[in-house]
Amino acid sequence: SLVLIKLVNVDISHTSLDGGCLLPYDLDIELLSLSGQQSKEGLHDLPRRIRLVQNDARHTVRQVHVIQQGSSGRFYLETVPVETLQNENVQRYYNHHHGMILTVGCSWNGDSGFKYTLEGSLFVKGIKYLLKHPSSLLFEELRDTVTSVHELDRSQEHNAEDSAWKRDLPSTSEEYTTWSLSDQTLTREKRETPAVYHIDVLPVVDVSIYRKFLINRNDSEAIKAITNYIANILTSVNMRLETLSLEGIRLKVHLLEPHISKGDITSVWNNKILESNNNEVSINATKLLASFKDWLNTKSSEILKYDHAFLLTAYNIYGGNDQGIRFNITKGLAYVSSICNTNGESSSIIEDKGGYQSEGVLAHELGHSLGSAHDGERNNCSSRDRFLMSDSNYDANSLNVLNPWKFSACSSAAILNKLRALETNTTILNTCLKNQTGKDVNNLTTVDANDQCQSLYGNASFACRGLSFGNISSFCQDFFCRIPSRESCERVTPATGTCCGNKKKCNKGQCQDAATGECPMDVECPLGDQPGPIINGQTCSTAHPANCYTTDFRLKCCNTCSKIKSNNESCQYGDKRSGCNTTYCGQNTTDGHSYTFFCCKTCNNQATADATRLEYNNKMYSCSEYVNSLTGSVCNNLTIQDKCPFTCEQFRNKENPGMKLSYQPT
Repeated sequence: SLVLIKLVNVDISHTSLDGGCLLPYDLDIELLSLSGQQSKEGLHDLPRRIRLVQNDARHTVRQVHVIQQGSSGRFYLETVPVETLQNENVQRYYNHHHGMILTVGCSWNGDSGFKYTLEGSLFVKGIKYLLKHPSSLLFEELRDTVTSVHELDRSQEHNAEDSAWKRDLPSTSEEYTTWSLSDQTLTREKRETPAVYHIDVLPVVDVSIYRKFLINRNDSEAIKAITNYIANILTSVNMRLETLSLEGIRLKVHLLEPHISKGDITSVWNNKILESNNNEVSINATKLLASFKDWLNTKSSEILKYDHAFLLTAYNIYGGNDQGIRFNITKGLAYVSSICNTNGESSSIIEDKGGYQSEGVLAHELGHSLGSAHDGERNNCSSRDRFLMSDSNYDANSLNVLNPWKFSACSSAAILNKLRALETNTTILNTCLKNQTGKDVNNLTTVDANDQCQSLYGNASFACRGLSFGNISSFCQDFFCRIPSRESCERVTPATGTCCGNKKKCNKGQCQDAATGECPMDVECPLGDQPGPIINGQTCSTAHPANCYTTDFRLKCCNTCSKIKSNNESCQYGDKRSGCNTTYCGQNTTDGHSYTFFCCKTCNNQATADATRLEYNNKMYSCSEYVNSLTGSVCNNLTIQDKCPFTCEQFRNKENPGMKLSYQPT
């Protein structure tokens, strides 16, 4: 059926700098069937008017609270608004009642005004319908206006519906609970439980994070960027919580308005315990968590009510053991089984250097607060399986490569035990987990791998390419960032939403289809050329094209190589060595090989056609039959090389252009 979609009372403006659109937070649309097939298609129940809202984390929080110090020395919270409009060319809108998702694309074309694209789906009486542009040119003139004609097609779907974790601290009021998987087989009294428990999470940001986001931004831009960043992280935490098996119960985190410190003095939880060593500032994790807990407890009447609070810091936090050994690989710390405690213990500290590397850390520490110990600690699971509550990094294999994004069965059992215990105390439950105060987070933005590296290591960093670093499809498990100061590459964990191919992005360690308009990338060269020197001090654009015959160079300089690639398979990237001269075409090199073969472009691709027939053992063969029957190494014979240059090219060792030819057997 053809459906007229009209955007009603839409307030859209544009930016003169880049032609982008400022799309509103919500919009109304009107739907009208034009084809008279309402009854036939079941569309007589098509809603006439629908309000849609951006369910994007960038718009969930409208204000933050900045920690300030008054003239009397007393600390107080100043409420600061966060901008709600974004300069975006594509935005997704939702109406959960009608099950509608609408992707709106917008661009400003000067005199011709705005140009729109609409795409999405909705449910009518439990049947999913897809919205797409009609093929008829009759409606072409309507496509670029606020009123748009679309086809409504019935879908085939019919349902409406890197770091070691060091020992964490038991709550002082509630120690570890000992359990085993077998304990969960005990019968329980059946009781009514809500489908969802809501965890209102309070982010507290110290000055080190604020200063990091202030680079190349003004104050308001930094605050907005921090809020968006935290919302991205909490979205990924929710995705990990979805992997819990809790007998029908679901856990969801919600974002409370962040509390931000802009100065050393107002970062009261760490300004007295900072340590400086070799120009590096660090903090003892145990001391920092205790200090943060005390601050939460002291300020409980002033800060927002929360179920769990976490402190985000860019300082190095370190742990230790009873023998005084220091662990610099600690990235987070939390009190165990402390969720809903009102004395500040329902809290954690998280080290965040940028690039969304704290996604898994926060989920791990929240798991501790919810009652889970490490896998292998007083339970039957193993940390070597690499689930989210593993105590360290272990080698990946085909069976556990996706486990870092999941909770283990032991974690599910422990967290369920904690929830069941909380259910027996209605006083606590009525003020914690039962009701939602914070905002939903459902961030659908995408992350560029190069941007992620620059967030971690500065603007000179980038995602490393080449044979040693896999390809873009493996980014969803890990990839490598260039560290400019060391001229080396370091493994990082991809953020949720990292673009992993054309129209694809990472989710729970897997490369999946992205939403319409997201992750547009070149299929053959998704990350573009690697910047900087590639070989012998030369960049992709200045190095000799012959380097494109080597796989490693071709992966690093895929854009450059694709531009010069020809359809001639024996001379795809031109001459295979530098200094070619037509004078020597048809001759052999000093080591006895074909000059024309090396200088295929200069010699105008001469001798690139195979001989028609070859004789062997009194029988006639084509070059392909002959070489394949005797293996590619026969091409090391100069006679065969000259007679069968096209076939021999398929067996040539392409990793050593310009050197003595080496033909490999099949």
